Amino acid sequence: KLKKSMGLIKVDNQPSQKEVFEKTESFIKFVNELGLKGEYEKCCVCGWNKTAVDMAHILPKRKGGKVEASNISPLCPNHHREFDKNVISHEAKVVIYQWILNILPKFEKN
Repeated sequence: KLKKSMGLIKVDNQPSQKEVFEKTESFIKFVNELGLKGEYEKCCVCGWNKTAVDMAHILPKRKGGKVEASNISPLCPNHHREFDKNVISHEAKVVIYQWILNILPKFEKN
């Protein structure tokens, strides 16, 4: 069931786009405070960094994915869309999951 609120679409029991944006902004602030900003400034697959990269949810928000280090990876727009449409290569998926496994200990140290 869809609801419109402040021009944003909300699905029952799911966070609104505004809520997700606010949580993502909070996550980025947290990353900066930990000194990990550089880890999130380029695509973890190809290294693209021409403009801001997307904070891609591995488990989609609509399926209960949370805004947390274990579910976010920085992807360029192309890899983000490929990942969301499940047309990204197996090799790229491995790189994404490995990147997350490598970043998690950095959060635990801080």
